[in-house]
Amino acid sequence: MTVEQAEVVDFISVDKSGAIVLRIGDHLEWSIDNHLFQLQAKVNSYLAFLEADELENEYPKAAGRPVRIEIVCKFPPDKRGLHF
Repeated sequence: MTVEQAEVVDFISVDKSGAIVLRIGDHLEWSIDNHLFQLQAKVNSYLAFLEADELENEYPKAAGRPVRIEIVCKFPPDKRGLHF
């Protein structure tokens, strides 16, 4: 699963505090023209997943826990990526 597959949640885990962590794996170089648009689409897909209560439907034990989205980049973000 990659940032190019906007409709797929890459990784779901639980951190030490018990919070749910949704991770996006981003392997693209920042020089690729549509990289930022792909990343935005992926983040929007994750938000839609949460808003539709799909996380709780698939993982009932996640209900009521704090949730965060993390982006794990292979390459350091450029200025636009950091701003995003």
